[in-house]
Amino acid sequence: MQANQVIMILQDLNDLEVAIEIPHRVMLSGVRNTRAIAELSAIPNQQFDLKLRTYSTQPSSDSQTYSVVLGFEDLKGFRVMPGMSAKVIPVADKPADENTLITLPLTALVPDNQGKQFVWVVNAQNQAEKRYVDIGTTYKDRVVITQHLKPGEQVIIAGVSSVREGMTVRPYTDNNGAQ
Repeated sequence: MQANQVIMILQDLNDLEVAIEIPHRVMLSGVRNTRAIAELSAIPNQQFDLKLRTYSTQPSSDSQTYSVVLGFEDLKGFRVMPGMSAKVIPVADKPADENTLITLPLTALVPDNQGKQFVWVVNAQNQAEKRYVDIGTTYKDRVVITQHLKPGEQVIIAGVSSVREGMTVRPYTDNNGAQ
């Protein structure tokens, strides 16, 4: 035997994982509480539930993708082995909730004179409300909002320097009525 020579590899066959790489646009759409199913070519006509275990917040330098690790929830008595190839299919989870990843364009953030960041949220009366937010990872021109904003809330993303608290605003709609 020599120094640094592998003499044994231990594997837990009851706690298997699938590692995948996903592009940034998928990463920004949200990965928390992500669920998926795996189909194994070695076991036809069976699907296995997967649950998110970990994900990287830095892209790979060569492929610009993010590593995501999903764990098998129930092997249903089948003998699944490390190294088997799996097809991973995302599953639509429950509707957006407090665990949904929210991203905004950097242009929506307004810094105050104390180093905090806020955004302008449009309330039901179409008035601007200042809302301080906590931010997470930035990627290109978008930032993850980690606290104090709910999915579906309308945020002003352009002209934020001229907005004032309580100002009545008109949400932008294109010619087709989309906001």
